[in-house]
Amino acid sequence: MPLPRGVRHELRALSPVGGLGGLHAPVLMAAPVSDFAYPAGEAAVLAAANPREVRLVRSSALDHARPEFGVSRLGGYLPLWAYMARVLGAMR
Repeated sequence: MPLPRGVRHELRALSPVGGLGGLHAPVLMAAPVSDFAYPAGEAAVLAAANPREVRLVRSSALDHARPEFGVSRLGGYLPLWAYMARVLGAMR
């Protein structure tokens, strides 16, 4: 069942997607591959709103807002480390 029109309007007004088109600064986002609270599609929508300025990195090493450690997560750290290198490089 779809949300009522007024609720959909309010949610669109709260979304950062509408303002990203006018953004003129680099944005680097890191998102988990799978997150119970933040659907993977939402990160892609944000990144697609301004592909010139917004970069999205997905990592299986992330779990919602905290990294997870373990041998099975090592492969997920490679894109996360590359992301951090870009963040630190942009701060120069």
